[in-house]
Amino acid sequence: MSGSSTPTLCPAGRYGAVEKLGDDRCSGSCAPGYHCGAGSRSAEANACPAGRFNDAAGGTQDSDCQTCKLGFYCPRATADPQPCPANTTQRAAAVGASSVAECRCQTSFFLSTPLNCTPTDVAGDDA
Repeated sequence: MSGSSTPTLCPAGRYGAVEKLGDDRCSGSCAPGYHCGAGSRSAEANACPAGRFNDAAGGTQDSDCQTCKLGFYCPRATADPQPCPANTTQRAAAVGASSVAECRCQTSFFLSTPLNCTPTDVAGDDA
C-alpha cells in the first residue's frame, strides 16, 4: 500500500490549531511579531523578545526577529516598531530598546513632564 495515513506536521512558519494537521491543512501563517517552529499549534507560538520585531507573517525562527532601530522601541511580540515621542531619541548606542522609558530627550531639550521634551531656551530671551 503506498502513501501514509499519518499526517505530517505543519512546517516552520505555519501552525495547525488542531493536532497533526498536514501541510496542506495547516491553519495559517505565524503572526507578525512571532515565529513558529515546525509542528506549532498557535499563530503566536514564540514571541519576538523585547527589543526586537518581526513585521512579516510566517516567521520560522528567532533570527526572523530584527533588532529595533535607533529612535524606536519594541516591546515583546512587536510587529511594528513604535517611534520614540517627539524631541526624544534613544540612549546613545541603545539600538534594541524595549520600552518607551528608554527614549531620552535630545540635546538642548529637557524632560518637562513624563515623555515630553521641551527646548531648554523656552523663555525666548532675545538679549
